[in-house]
Amino acid sequence: MFQRRQSKGTRPFPAPSNVIHAVRNLQLQFCLLPDSTTKTPKNEIRLLQAGLGRRTLSIADNADHEEITIALHEEYPKMKALTGGWLLYKAGGGSGQRNLSLVSQGTQGYTAKTLKMATNNGKNTLYIVPLQEKIDTTPLPHDAAEFSKMPKSQCKTCGVTMPLQLLVCHVENCVQEAACESMTDQAHQNEVQLEPSCPVWGNRYPPDDLVLHASTCGDREVDDLHHTAHEVRDTLLNFAAEMNTDIPANNKEVEQWEKASDPQDAAVLFKRHLLKEKEENPTITAIIDIRQDQTSQSREIIAFYKRPQIDWAGPFRCSLQGDTAVGTGVQRHFFSMAMLKLQHGFNIHSGASNMTLLFEGQENHLVHSTSQIMADSDLFVVAGRMIGHSFLNDGPRLHGLSKAIIHMLVHADRDTVTVQLDDVPDLDIRSTICMLDGNKHISEQQKDDINNLAISWDLPAVSAENRRWLFEQLLHHAAVHSHIVWPGDEGDDEDDDDPPYPLSIQMQTVGFLKTYIETATPFQLSQLMRFWVGWEIPTGTMKVEVVKADYLISSTCFGTLRVPGHFHEYNVFSKHVDDCIATCATGFGLI
Repeated sequence: MFQRRQSKGTRPFPAPSNVIHAVRNLQLQFCLLPDSTTKTPKNEIRLLQAGLGRRTLSIADNADHEEITIALHEEYPKMKALTGGWLLYKAGGGSGQRNLSLVSQGTQGYTAKTLKMATNNGKNTLYIVPLQEKIDTTPLPHDAAEFSKMPKSQCKTCGVTMPLQLLVCHVENCVQEAACESMTDQAHQNEVQLEPSCPVWGNRYPPDDLVLHASTCGDREVDDLHHTAHEVRDTLLNFAAEMNTDIPANNKEVEQWEKASDPQDAAVLFKRHLLKEKEENPTITAIIDIRQDQTSQSREIIAFYKRPQIDWAGPFRCSLQGDTAVGTGVQRHFFSMAMLKLQHGFNIHSGASNMTLLFEGQENHLVHSTSQIMADSDLFVVAGRMIGHSFLNDGPRLHGLSKAIIHMLVHADRDTVTVQLDDVPDLDIRSTICMLDGNKHISEQQKDDINNLAISWDLPAVSAENRRWLFEQLLHHAAVHSHIVWPGDEGDDEDDDDPPYPLSIQMQTVGFLKTYIETATPFQLSQLMRFWVGWEIPTGTMKVEVVKADYLISSTCFGTLRVPGHFHEYNVFSKHVDDCIATCATGFGLI
C-alpha cells in the first residue's frame, strides 16, 4: 500500500520541424514605354506592334529587385539593351491620357511588397519608363520573340499568322485592301488598250516597249519646277492616259537582263526579275501615324528603313494611322513623302537647324553631307535603301545629284571623276578654291587663305608649280570628300435620288479645272498631282468626275479626281482647289 509507484517512462516531445511557407505569386500589369515621359501613352497598339506596351507578369511575393528585373527582361527582350536605367511609374485616376507619378523604392530597389502596395494588390498598371534612352518603335515581325507567349491565329485573307491582339486591327484593313486591289485588277481587265501612248510625251509605243519607257519616263524630274512644268500640265490636260504598265514580263526578258546594252532597259528587266523572284516573301509593312507632327513622321520613316535583315524586294504595304485610306494610293503617298524628305531634308533638329539635310549644294550639283554624325548614324545607308525601295516600287527618284558623285557611285574611281566648282556646297570654300583657277595673280592675303585651307586638308602650300594640281586636289576634296557605298466607284457618297449635274454645268466645272491647270505654278501642279494620284508621277489612268460634294476629293487608287459642281466663279474655284491640295501632307480626305 505504501509502496512507491514505479515511475513510468514519458515520451519526449518531437523536435519542431522547419515550416516551409508556400510562395504566392502576384499578378502585376506592366506597360513598357519607348522613352522618358510624364504621360500615359495615346496609342498602345503601336507599342504592342513594337514589342512594348501592356503585359501581365506573375511575380513571387518575395521577389527582390534582381528577380523582378529578370522577369521583365524575359517579357520585354528590348529592355536588355537599356544601359541608362529605368524607373516605374503609376498613373493617377481618371480617364484618357493621365499624368504619371514615380513609384518609390527602397535602398535595395523595387521589391514585390512595394509593387503590391503601389498597385493596390495588382489592380493598377505600372509603367516602365527609360531614363536616358529611346526604344525603337518599329513594328516587329509577327514571329518575333516578343510575341512568342501570345496566342496566335491566321488571317484568312492573306494567310499571315499573328497575335490575336494585332489580328483585330489587321483583319479590317486587310479585307479593305483586298477589296480595293480586286476592284483595281477588275478595272484594268475591263480596259481596252488601243495603240497605247505615253501620257507625258504623247508618243506611241508598241506594248513591249511601252513598259520600258514608262519605267524611265518618271525620271524626267517632275519636281524640277522650272524645266518640267509643261510636262505635268500636258499630262493633266489629257485627264486620262491610255497606258497600262501591268504587262507581265516574259521569260526571255528576265533571262537576258544581264545582256541588255541599254542601262535603263537592264535596270527595268532586273527589277522585274527581282520582284517576281521575291513575290512570295513576307510582306514588308510600314505604319505612319499622320496625326503626329513632321518630326515624328521623319523619325518613323528613318526607323523603318533602319530595320535590319529586310529583303526590300518583297511585297510592300503601307498603313496610315489616323486615316481610313487603303490601297495603292497609300503606298504612293508614302514613297512621295519619304523621297521628298530625302530630297529636301528630314524634320529633325540637328543642332544648327530644324532640318537634317543629307545632300547639300545647288540644284544638279548636290553632294552628300560630310557630317560624321550622319555617317555613324547610318543615315546614308537609310538613303540608299530609300532610293532602291522607291525604284523597285516605281516611285519617285532622287534627282539633282552632282555628276561627280554619280561617277563615284557607279565607277568608284576618284582619278577619272570630273569635278566642277558648282559641286562645292560651301560658298566660302568655293570662293577660296576659285582663286587658283586660271592664271590670275594671287595676292598674299589670298595665298594665306589658300594655304590655310590646304593645310587643314593635309595638302601642301600653293606654289607656281603646283597651282593647277592643288586646284584639282582641293576641288576633289571639297566635292568628293568621302566615297559612300549605297546598299543594295463611281462617285462620292452622294444620294442616288439626286440627279446628276446638267452637261452645261459639268463643262463649266471642267473648264475651270483646265484654266487652273493652264495658269498654275509648277509647285501647284506638283501638289495637284500628289493630291490626285498620291505622288508626282502620272499614273496609267487619270479621270475627272463632276459630283455633288462640298470639297475636292480624290480616289488615288483609281486615279480619279472628283470636283464639286457648285462653283459659279473661277476665283472661288481656284482658291478652293489651292486649299484642298495643300492638305496632301496630312492625309487622304483630311481637310
